[in-house]
Amino acid sequence: MSQTTETVQDVLQLLKALDQTNSFEVYLPSLQRSVLFKQLNTEQLKKILKTIIDSPIHNTEFTITFNSIIKDNILDDSVNVEELNVFDKTLILIKTRIESISSEYTFTLNDEEKVQLESFKVNVADAYNKFIESSPIYNTEIIKSNNCELEISLPTLQTENKLEKELYKNVKLEITTPEELRNTIGETFINELTKYITSIKVNESTIDLNQHNFKTRIKLVEQLPTTCINGVLKYIEKYKELLKPLITHSNTGVEKDLPQDATFFNM
Repeated sequence: MSQTTETVQDVLQLLKALDQTNSFEVYLPSLQRSVLFKQLNTEQLKKILKTIIDSPIHNTEFTITFNSIIKDNILDDSVNVEELNVFDKTLILIKTRIESISSEYTFTLNDEEKVQLESFKVNVADAYNKFIESSPIYNTEIIKSNNCELEISLPTLQTENKLEKELYKNVKLEITTPEELRNTIGETFINELTKYITSIKVNESTIDLNQHNFKTRIKLVEQLPTTCINGVLKYIEKYKELLKPLITHSNTGVEKDLPQDATFFNM
């Protein structure tokens, strides 16, 4: 029996060709259509799992890593990846896990939850397929309060990356005092809120926040009236409610959300 001896480069080329063959579709709400993606390769999975040690508050390394993988794995050159939003990203995250790891996910239970049930496994593919049947979408909104007007929308991957790199990349991972915890939670609240605000109009003056760094954006947001901020919070809450049929699962009185970090890719 004869065998062909291939070079490393030959095999690498064959493996890259498999990337194109083993593709899958993901429905992207911002585009209202499905787009092809490659499956994760082993190197990408390793990069994801290495981010598990990331800060549980900021999750910076996972965010930057997975956003980069989206850019590498998309198979449609017509799509501007940086303009995809966090809704698109959530569906990419879940479908990538389904296609590259497994369609089933087993939740980790704490001691109290273990009293109610022995294990908690869900079919993520069933939830995903049912969720996209309605072609879900979440639009930009305008919030008005007195002479102040905000345009709010779901953050894009470009916005996410800017926030992580400008504010969180070199942040202290360990929080050792209650004061540090209070400060971190307060800052994180404002930072995350700011991601959703794309422009501010006061009287006849308008500023596009996307043209500024996050420190400048946060200074502006901190001066907004609370009536405007309440509108932003309601917008975020409605988005979370929209995601619930996809993300939130219940069993025997135990309710759990699918994680949107590296732990979701544990085998």
